[in-house]
Amino acid sequence: MTPSIPPPPFDDPTLSDPLECPPLRWGMIGCGRVSHDFTQALKHLPTQTVVACAARSADSAKAFAEKHGIEKSCRLGFSFFC
Repeated sequence: MTPSIPPPPFDDPTLSDPLECPPLRWGMIGCGRVSHDFTQALKHLPTQTVVACAARSADSAKAFAEKHGIEKSCRLGFSFFC
């Protein structure tokens, strides 16, 4: 495993675009309004994607995933992994 290198600070003059971030894949735990708003905001950042979501109800997680084009969804239980 290679060590990760932190991105340069936003005030770095060599950085051409401060919104240019390293790629990140997100997983949402909870599929309520805050998760909806956060997922919508991430759509404006080209290097950020939501790849999984989980909720107390499998139906709620599936509906959230379908609404936002997320690949994986699952019900929260004793394991937080889909």
